[in-house]
Amino acid sequence: MKALLALLALVLAIRLPFLDHAIQGDDAFYLAVAQHAQVDPAHPHRFVHRSTGIDVDMRGHPHPPGNGWILGAILAVVGSVREPLFHAAYLIFSLGATVFAWLLARRFVSDPAAAVLVFVATPAFVVNGTSLESDLPFLCFWLGAMALWVEAVELDRVWLAWASAAFMVLASLTSYQALVLIPVAAGYCWKRPFRWWYPLALAPAAGFVGWQAFEWMTTGSAPFLVLRRYLAEHGYQDPGNKLKNLLSMVVHLGWMAATSLTVVAFRRGWPLAVVAMAASAAFVDWHPLVWAPLGVGVLVLIHAARSRESGFARWWLAVFFAGAVAIFFAGSARYLLPLALPLAVLVVNALPGSRRMVILASFAHLAMGLALAAANSGHWSAYRRLMAEWGGEASRGRLWTNAEWGLRHYAEEAGSMPLKHGQSLRPGDLLLVSRLGPGIVTHAGGGALVEVARAEVTPLLPLRLFGVGSKAGYSTNQRGYRAFDLSAEPADVVTLQQVREAKPDLSYLPMNAAEAARHILGGVYSVEEGGWRWTSGRASFLLRPPARPAPVEASFRLTPHAAGRRVSILVDGVLAAESAYPAADAYTLRSTGPVSTRGDVARVTLAIDGTFRVPPDTRELGLILTGLGFRDKVEPNAEDRSRNR
Repeated sequence: MKALLALLALVLAIRLPFLDHAIQGDDAFYLAVAQHAQVDPAHPHRFVHRSTGIDVDMRGHPHPPGNGWILGAILAVVGSVREPLFHAAYLIFSLGATVFAWLLARRFVSDPAAAVLVFVATPAFVVNGTSLESDLPFLCFWLGAMALWVEAVELDRVWLAWASAAFMVLASLTSYQALVLIPVAAGYCWKRPFRWWYPLALAPAAGFVGWQAFEWMTTGSAPFLVLRRYLAEHGYQDPGNKLKNLLSMVVHLGWMAATSLTVVAFRRGWPLAVVAMAASAAFVDWHPLVWAPLGVGVLVLIHAARSRESGFARWWLAVFFAGAVAIFFAGSARYLLPLALPLAVLVVNALPGSRRMVILASFAHLAMGLALAAANSGHWSAYRRLMAEWGGEASRGRLWTNAEWGLRHYAEEAGSMPLKHGQSLRPGDLLLVSRLGPGIVTHAGGGALVEVARAEVTPLLPLRLFGVGSKAGYSTNQRGYRAFDLSAEPADVVTLQQVREAKPDLSYLPMNAAEAARHILGGVYSVEEGGWRWTSGRASFLLRPPARPAPVEASFRLTPHAAGRRVSILVDGVLAAESAYPAADAYTLRSTGPVSTRGDVARVTLAIDGTFRVPPDTRELGLILTGLGFRDKVEPNAEDRSRNR
């Protein structure tokens, strides 16, 4: 008991310095769910949320609403997002996970204190314990379910089995990966006498199916079906992404426990590990923060396949790792948190009589985790300070942002609205741009963007879990596969821009013109291949009227996939030209005569009668536009195949 109390004190010592940790990562998404839970607690995901420039149905969120309910309950009590109070409430999950890890370790290792110390020192436990994401609640529920299940089987106590089933349901309402509990729990009962309560191991499926059925009956759609549609649209489950996820998972597995301990404990598999390291260095990344943990991860998998000791820990590790590879696509380190304990059990059992080495190596590993947590905290805290400084400036006009994650949370507290692809800005609008955020197409028709403030986000420690130019794969493998990265460069650059009025100066607008941004009102996307842009169903522009009335024209291409065939041009809301086209080809639609305009600015709209998508691209596509505007003469050799009105 003294050892357990000492471990709980250590966990508190790890967490207390980060009680005022800024909102980070996916915290912002879960807090949005918590806010909606205040008005619709039974359906916290039934709302549309704008993310990366797209409006998405939150029923398709990759996690069930359990964590949103927890945050919603705290929010109902506290009244607003106050970081220290939220993190203090989440301490229960860190402490609960430690207690359940202790109960499990007593069953599988002769030195449970050493095993739980290895578990607590896991970098993902140290770093992600400072967030409000679902990872720590899920870890607590998972370990609670397994600890009670093992005790129920060993003591033949039905009430413990029912308590375990309750934790399994809680886990299933927090993360879909709780379904992996079924084969893990069943593996512990394998070859044991049947008990009538063994079917309770199916509790995660009951929680999953129950929630899906409730949502389907009350909202008209099962969340998992919405999620599956989004996964298909974005190609997240494509074979290429699955291979990247596998590589990332092996890298993260390799440094979950102290690397020195893992290498000494599992050294027999070195020949294959060396081959894996050489291959990754040659084809993936030469950096040792990729190939070194990859090799250690291979050692872990080899040991799990060969060792005859700690049979259940090996089963747990193998089944969950396979599930993580199959389910996930982004390769985040936190996905493997439920493997930290079985890995610790395997390490300690492979090193009998080496308690001092285990303790020293674990504390060294813990120090690395704390350094990463401090660097991570510096990154997100900088956003909070930045928005506190810029809040007064941001109140001078409509504020938009491309930011996601923690910066988005603080920007929205300052009154910001998230950008949508093709967003039209007007003079006086402010735009907060994060270089880490997604590239969202915006248009400032009738104006020009002028930078009014700039800030670099540079954590004090040169460690990066996520950042501009970083190849760290800790949070996502979209930028690289390194366990973490080393850099003194800024993790992000944030600018505040304002749209200043600027009248259009072109009568004819090539889509690759340097001045295009202040002529486009909306309905077109980024320039591609240096010369053209996709439009949506309607694309609008501001142009300078010609000195005298002139014909208006648009040069474009219809692709074989195009859903529309009728194209029209409107000038100041009046139809100027229209034609239907029989096949995919390049065309120029031109008015039959000069077109008069009103005022000193002409609003020209190009419309097509149908749009389409090409997954995983989520844009609504109409036609490929190369140029549009007023021209007195048709350019030499210009081909006009239209039937003009």
